[in-house]
Amino acid sequence: MAALLRLFWNICLLRAGPEDVPYSQSLFAFISAIYLGLLSLQVMMFADKHTGVMLIATLAGYLLLAAYIYTLLSFNKVAERFLQTTTAVLTSYIIIHTFSFIISAVLVHAALGLFPTDSVMHNIIAFFVMIFILVFNIWIITIMVHIFRKALSSKLLPAVLAVLGLLFANMVVLVNIIAAGTGSN
Repeated sequence: MAALLRLFWNICLLRAGPEDVPYSQSLFAFISAIYLGLLSLQVMMFADKHTGVMLIATLAGYLLLAAYIYTLLSFNKVAERFLQTTTAVLTSYIIIHTFSFIISAVLVHAALGLFPTDSVMHNIIAFFVMIFILVFNIWIITIMVHIFRKALSSKLLPAVLAVLGLLFANMVVLVNIIAAGTGSN
């Protein structure tokens, strides 16, 4: 287990790639369950009256990610890399998202617990939370480009375009699901 954690951490540091991930359906299923569980937990913590819609959007986002990766790899005639690539993407997201969530939660707790909401320090801490979230988002996008570049055996530009395509598709699908489910158009 320690070797797997080290491997996934090295992927996050761009020192390893999806080709280093064991080809394992049970590992893929386990990581998928953790990914869906983590996102569902966060939805339940933060969603207000539209929790059901947000949970459906979470599942749709997962299915879109898997379908996108499979289609991308199939188009490039390397569909056999699906399990390893998707496991690498999901695990990287879990690691980075967990760090981001913990740091943001600690900073927000500090801001809310120590300073009134209209204070300068509260606003400074809120600013740092936004910076941390931005840095973590850039990091996860960089990791995804790295994973796609390795999985596709391609140059940087095709991998960047693949990640941008995934982000765009994800936004379109999720915004439409949320808008339809909440009645806002």
